[in-house]
Amino acid sequence: MSDFSGNPWKASHASGENYDPTTTKGQKKDNAVPATAEDFYEKARQAEQNHQYQQAVDFCRKAVERNPVYLDAWFTMGYNQMDLKAYGPAIESFKKALEIEKDGTYYKPYSLYNIGLCHYNLSQDDEAMKYFTAAVEVKPDYVPAINYVGLLHYLKKDYNAALPHFVKCLQFDPNYKYAHYNMGRCYYYLYKDDLALESFMKALQSDPNHVEANHYAGLIYLNKKLYATAVGYFQKASNLDPEYTAPIYNLGILYYEQKQYAQAMEYFQKNLAMDPQSADAANYIGLVYHDQKLWDKALEAYQKTLQIKPDYKYALYNTGLVYYEMQDYDKAVSFYKQCLLADPGYVSCHYNLGLALYKLNNLQEALSHFEEAARLKKEHYNAQYYRGLVYHTMGYHDKAMQVVELLKTIDYPTARDLYKEITGQDLPVATVSTPPPTTPRMTDSGPSHRGH
Repeated sequence: MSDFSGNPWKASHASGENYDPTTTKGQKKDNAVPATAEDFYEKARQAEQNHQYQQAVDFCRKAVERNPVYLDAWFTMGYNQMDLKAYGPAIESFKKALEIEKDGTYYKPYSLYNIGLCHYNLSQDDEAMKYFTAAVEVKPDYVPAINYVGLLHYLKKDYNAALPHFVKCLQFDPNYKYAHYNMGRCYYYLYKDDLALESFMKALQSDPNHVEANHYAGLIYLNKKLYATAVGYFQKASNLDPEYTAPIYNLGILYYEQKQYAQAMEYFQKNLAMDPQSADAANYIGLVYHDQKLWDKALEAYQKTLQIKPDYKYALYNTGLVYYEMQDYDKAVSFYKQCLLADPGYVSCHYNLGLALYKLNNLQEALSHFEEAARLKKEHYNAQYYRGLVYHTMGYHDKAMQVVELLKTIDYPTARDLYKEITGQDLPVATVSTPPPTTPRMTDSGPSHRGH
């Protein structure tokens, strides 16, 4: 999906809107033989109206051969080249229009805007930004161009820089759905879900059938655990565009979060059938089996995920979790280490690798991973607990007690458990302690739905 803004701008000559009255065209009967630049241009306009874009380009080319400074023909040729996705030639046509109109402003902002769109479609974002910005300089209230300036900041994940441009769009056009939608996405990725929802709802007021706005509204209600409402938006998005896989995937997550595994599996399998390269969906099929302790089926699903994407960290991590549950600690270690090659800062993987190494009595290496998990996330009290436990086991009593003191500020019950393990005595505390984990936690085992 790429419903970010409007279409390339073109003059609506048929209605007289945006038409330059200084441009004249000869009047010919339908069976007359075109002879002048104006005649060829008129044929180009007729071909365009019939969606015969290549013919329109060919007629425009004949028009400019007869009149090399025919502004309308150069602009129209560029527009039809864009319809053919011939973005490089379109850029040259619009640049020629700019060269002809160097002292005018009739086509100028729209030529600049369309050049920006061409570069955008060619993934040449820096060039696109240059031309969108230039279009706004010529026409300060040019809302689509302003919107694209914001969008390019959004694509760089600079959401705070993007937002003022969408605000500016809405100052000129309060009902501009694309700005509402793009503003909503910025707020969404800034984790400001209430503001995001407000923006998506405004987009939907302008266009109730905006597919992606419906999808994002569903995501926010999913984040809020308002599952019944989320289902409605996801299903509407899917019905509006049956080939759009994101709402199918997120319906799977919705049912997975509620432990409704049959429904979750149905949607993840549908997602995978629609997009056989979806590593996310394949991984979640593994998680559905994983949660039900169907280890062989989980491993098969994770293996399929890794066939799709060999360095997919979640499948590597989850495979390690399964082997840990099966008490095959050597294989668990192998997959955890592969996972850390993909993401050296994966906190949960460092912690669980430490647990597997601890089970293998490889204390020094286990300690290094508990230390790294604690360094990356100081409040990870489970990693801190095992860090202190390994110090104690290795005879470093003072270091173990330092961990106890640190845990008092992070999670007092865990500090109490570690103290008792070290000293054999209770650490007085009013709260009831909970035992430390002895199996890997299933935290961060799959991709978040934020971003899908």
